[in-house]
Amino acid sequence: MCKATCHRKAFRGKQTRRYINGMPRFVLLHHRTPPHAAKPDHYDLMLEDGDVLKTFTLWQLPDLSGPVTALADFDHRLAYLDYEGPVSNDRGEVAQADAGTFAWIIREKGRIEVELSGRCFQGVLKLELQEDPSEEEGSDSTTSV
Repeated sequence: MCKATCHRKAFRGKQTRRYINGMPRFVLLHHRTPPHAAKPDHYDLMLEDGDVLKTFTLWQLPDLSGPVTALADFDHRLAYLDYEGPVSNDRGEVAQADAGTFAWIIREKGRIEVELSGRCFQGVLKLELQEDPSEEEGSDSTTSV
């Protein structure tokens, strides 16, 4: 695992796209959840897509050597690209495991491939997607970071 860490402050308000050299950004957040949470600790991979972050739950750090099973989650706000700290409504806290830019390779139902250019992960990440029926669609839109 990459030892690089960043310390980000909370961002309140609307954040707009800020591609780096024309490339969309990604962040991999380690989400530590409280004992009463429905999901155990996990990683949230967030991929910039216009004004939202396409979000995928990973149960461990991704492995670039083969496909990784991930749960498709609801879209999140761009503020999470630069955020570390507590998550509202007692949902735990997040810390950056990696961040950088990426390029879409394959984007289809059930499968995504992206080329990551992060501080830690450099290469192609292949996701095999599963739907998570326990998540409410869009629940992030009304809560603060």
